[in-house]
Amino acid sequence: MQKILPRIQGSSQVIKNVIIKLFELAADVKNVNEIQDKPPEIFDKKQGENLEESYQEMRYPRSAEKLVLMWQRMSQDGFTSYWL
Repeated sequence: MQKILPRIQGSSQVIKNVIIKLFELAADVKNVNEIQDKPPEIFDKKQGENLEESYQEMRYPRSAEKLVLMWQRMSQDGFTSYWL
């Protein structure tokens, strides 16, 4: 989380794809094609909702949670950064 995610910032489609691929790794998702076509529903959940149960089952829960926040910022503002 502290080595890779802080280097991800921007507003391009490439950044969206990187976020999705890293989420697949952090969440230990097995069906890669499904995620590439449509991001996981967890990306669309509102901040503040209790998502702890969803994250507990993931390989790297803290990284997955941060990636979701980065995805939400990208969707709302058109730009994302680890530090925002």
